[in-house]
Amino acid sequence: MLLAQLTTDGDIGGTLNVQYFPAGGAATTATLSLDSPCDLGSTDDCTYPDPNLDCDGNCLNDVDADQVCDEVDDCIGSYDALGVCNGNCAVDADADGICDDVDDCVGALDECGICNGPGAIYECGCSDIPAGDCDCDGNQLDALGVCGGACAADADGNGICDDAEVDGCMDDTACNYDAAATQDDGSCDYCSCAKANDYTLTVESSPAVGTGGTVYRFYVDMLDATDRMSAVFGNDQASLLINTPAGAFNSAFNSSWNASGINPAFLPVFPDLADDTYATIGLEGPASTSGIVGAADPSIVEDANQPVTPYFLTPGATNLESTTLTGASWYVLNTAANGLPDANMRVLIAQVTTAGAISGQMNYQVFPLGVGADQLQLSVAFDGTGTFGGGGTTGPACGCTDATATNYDASAQDDDGSCIYDIPGCTDSAACNYDMAATSDDGSCQYDDALGVCGGDCTADADADGICDDVDDCIGQLDECGVCNGPGAIYDCGCTTMPDEDCDCDGNQFDAIGDCGGSCTADADGDGICDDVDDCVGDLDACGVCNGPGAIYECGCNDIPDGDCDCDGNQVDACGICGGPGDIYECGCSEVPDGDCDCDGNQLDAVGDCGGACTADA
Repeated sequence: MLLAQLTTDGDIGGTLNVQYFPAGGAATTATLSLDSPCDLGSTDDCTYPDPNLDCDGNCLNDVDADQVCDEVDDCIGSYDALGVCNGNCAVDADADGICDDVDDCVGALDECGICNGPGAIYECGCSDIPAGDCDCDGNQLDALGVCGGACAADADGNGICDDAEVDGCMDDTACNYDAAATQDDGSCDYCSCAKANDYTLTVESSPAVGTGGTVYRFYVDMLDATDRMSAVFGNDQASLLINTPAGAFNSAFNSSWNASGINPAFLPVFPDLADDTYATIGLEGPASTSGIVGAADPSIVEDANQPVTPYFLTPGATNLESTTLTGASWYVLNTAANGLPDANMRVLIAQVTTAGAISGQMNYQVFPLGVGADQLQLSVAFDGTGTFGGGGTTGPACGCTDATATNYDASAQDDDGSCIYDIPGCTDSAACNYDMAATSDDGSCQYDDALGVCGGDCTADADADGICDDVDDCIGQLDECGVCNGPGAIYDCGCTTMPDEDCDCDGNQFDAIGDCGGSCTADADGDGICDDVDDCVGDLDACGVCNGPGAIYECGCNDIPDGDCDCDGNQVDACGICGGPGDIYECGCSEVPDGDCDCDGNQLDAVGDCGGACTADA
């Protein structure tokens, strides 16, 4: 490389300061001696600052011709696809550091371990639910269609597991109707009790105090002063209906569905509070102010999917309906004094105020003479005012159905045990088989043998129970559970252990939040709070957001604010540094660089001038 040309008649000497870039690298400065001339392209008498370069600055050794001298070259040759010097890998398409010719997956394994697969996109993540299973945990549907349930059989298809069925009479017109029964066992008895329908429903009306409509009051008419009103109810077997097309009046000053929210102290100031629509059992206000000793405000249970309380709380409500399996009921216990009839032998069960017509059906439960075992459940349709229901006894005709009896009744449908016969038998009262009902002696009288067994030849009666041991089903004693020589009622539920899936001996089960017999139907997030009152059905993330994504932003729960450059509130200074001190240095944003004499990049010349042009002062 020609740097300068000088013409002279004599010798030339001195030094020459040069800057160059060896093999394209960093800048290097050097001082060349001019005492020994160097011919271009020759190394004779040529002293180059870098011993690896010739006089022209070219590498003395560069086998692979990559312009990097072999003495400092990291790879004399070439790199393959994996960056290995002189390696033999031709291709690494997915840049995973494994040569394609030995790579098990040219691409990427998804989370299911499949090369270039779609990922966990199936019902169970990396697979579908196996045939025959109902979830990804290997559970199967039980006999009730519950995934992972424990019911083995439901033979009658009524949705109740066979081992949880309760046998009994399911006809509510029968004397022995069992509301807990789930399977009719043919035991219904229609003749051992009187099924009186004389507990009628009376609907009375009066002008509203201040709303401009009509106040309708519903009373159940009682027969005896000891009769008790128990409950008003509705379900899929007996629909509870109140229709008020013009809308029901509900006062804003009664926040309760029943009369307990009607404070007598407010009536002089808010007279239309007396017109409020409410449910009740024998009360026109709070039990505490009723003056009835032993009174109690009614309680309510209702299907969360078809509640009845909104009808008594919503202004303009047009319809109350309870028709589901769970249904609804407002009730008092048998000990509540307000369940007894008033001086007019009736019990108030509801008040509805509306500007138009009213109709529907009321279902109520009465305990005749206060005896719960003799409960009566009646369904009475109504339309406007008046007395509804009645009609005497219900159910089939009862009488003697045995044609051989002397009092046989051809019209009777069910035998009431009243049949009378001309009965032959033993009429000797000293005989062990004396028959008090016998009307004629048939010579059948027998007497105790030596062991006291009537007319027999029994040789042993070890337990002295009057039954010969050879025919005795229990030689010993039946305990209260009917077990021969059994331990008695020592189990959870007396004579049995508590049924599987139940939480008490009354057949109750845990609801969704673990309350025995509770009404919570769902707790989707398993936080112990029923979904219908849970402020967050799911999880609060780290930022307090329901089912939120969490602290996923640059600053955790939010992005860097506009104008800031980090999450600490810093901003970019004049030198472009986040939170920097600004242009406080000699050159504003930096110091004078080493080797320079000012901020413009100038250097001292040979005579010490900053940016001067003197190159030598030999």
